[in-house]
Amino acid sequence: MSLENTAKRKLSKYLAFLGIFLLASVYFLGGWHPSFDNEDNPNLSFQPLSIFVPEDAYVMETQGELEYVFGVNYKKHFAVEPVIYDYEPQGILSALGGYYMMPIWSISLQAPQYPDGLIMYLNMTHYQGDVPEINILNHYIGMAYMETGGFYARKFIPFLFLLFIGMIGVYAISEKGGKWNYVLAFLPSLMPVYFIIMYRYYQYVFGYNLDEGAPLKLEPFVSNLFGITHIGQFTTYSQPVVGFWFLVLVFIVLNASIFLRMQASKRDVIKG
Repeated sequence: MSLENTAKRKLSKYLAFLGIFLLASVYFLGGWHPSFDNEDNPNLSFQPLSIFVPEDAYVMETQGELEYVFGVNYKKHFAVEPVIYDYEPQGILSALGGYYMMPIWSISLQAPQYPDGLIMYLNMTHYQGDVPEINILNHYIGMAYMETGGFYARKFIPFLFLLFIGMIGVYAISEKGGKWNYVLAFLPSLMPVYFIIMYRYYQYVFGYNLDEGAPLKLEPFVSNLFGITHIGQFTTYSQPVVGFWFLVLVFIVLNASIFLRMQASKRDVIKG
């Protein structure tokens, strides 16, 4: 193995570990973001699996409580009755459950009722910002409450991140080539793509399942993925934020790592 190939393999390994650091940062280090300053505007969208919930958390299970969280038509969005935990997320359990994930996307909204505008931040485990106010506006056009979106899917995001971090770790330590080894890094590198697919899907679900009895009648719609959308008397602006750009960096460094390792492996085969 030449010195040049050895250097490429080392750099490939360092980039893989950098990918792990960036991905873990997205999951654990978002608490600094202003979206977490929501003490005056809390919501109950963070609903991890029970293993990440304190034993003394209050369980909301009456119809009135569930209507408060999901709206009066919540049953049409769930095949089985959901369970809601009302507690203040904090500590190691909440961190492991994904509460401190960086916001990945933001949606700002202008409406006559809110001249200063509203903003909501999305990540893969919950929503932050002016969620209660946006739910009120959603009610006017017959759209579901935000908390219904991906309610069950969001519970399993911690295991997806754990799996992907483990896959990258195996790839980094092995230093081997081969398509199956590259897959260990390539699949986690697609996290920004997975988020966009997830986000786009729920945009469709929300926009094409409007309540016919809503005060304001609208045709089914899908908001723009990027930029401005006019919805009746409302205007929304959708854009990626810090967590998404971290995921883009994960994509770049992991694919750079794969490229370097492929180059080194090809030269080893040629020289062999």
